[in-house]
Amino acid sequence: MNYKLILMCLFVFAVISADAQKKNKEEKAAPAVEMQTKVNPENEKEYQYQRDIFVKAMGYYDYGIATMAMYNMMMLKPEKKELMDTLTLLYFNQGAHAQCKLVGEEILAINPQNVMIREIVAISEQSLGLYKDALAEYEALYASTKDVFHLYQIATLQYSLQRFGECNITLDAILKDPQASEKKININTGQELAQEVPISSASHNMKGVIALEMNKKAEAATHFQKALEISPSFTLAKSNIEKLNSTD
Repeated sequence: MNYKLILMCLFVFAVISADAQKKNKEEKAAPAVEMQTKVNPENEKEYQYQRDIFVKAMGYYDYGIATMAMYNMMMLKPEKKELMDTLTLLYFNQGAHAQCKLVGEEILAINPQNVMIREIVAISEQSLGLYKDALAEYEALYASTKDVFHLYQIATLQYSLQRFGECNITLDAILKDPQASEKKININTGQELAQEVPISSASHNMKGVIALEMNKKAEAATHFQKALEISPSFTLAKSNIEKLNSTD
């Protein structure tokens, strides 16, 4: 998911929907309640000022200034919990994975069903090398979404943790899912290059690598060939089968 693209949309939606809800509540409230919840004009003016700074900074992709403005907005209106989602996205787009994880976990403690934030936390934990934590997040995501992409991430983390038996079971489940042939994933092919291939092809390649780890060369060759049948230009599968043939 392109979280850079949705960052501004999320903020604008949060501001508009929150303001609309507040307006409706104020219109329906009794006079006594209105007096208790009356907006501090100075706070409101400062909030609007900080929001303008945020929007202007985002227009120039200045995430640092936008983050400062967001913190000021959160302090002025702590009841606007949706601003924390935007803060998480800001940290994510800056590659600040430790902060992203901390803020995201605070959000999930309040709303465990927030799929977008859970995925961002999972990606951040994976980037920080916290594979067990990331695995738990992706397992929770898959239980909620049934998205084969999340299942593939589970397999990737199981492989990284050298849980080869669990990984093979997960990969078998992926290959039985019709989504695996339809959805694609970017695979790192080395030298900071990536190639988009069907998840089914990537899964066969991973099964081949596991078989090779277990010295099952014939089984590895079968899976590499299946990966290439699905995606003939799959660079990593080609490289793997060439290495396998060179050792015979």
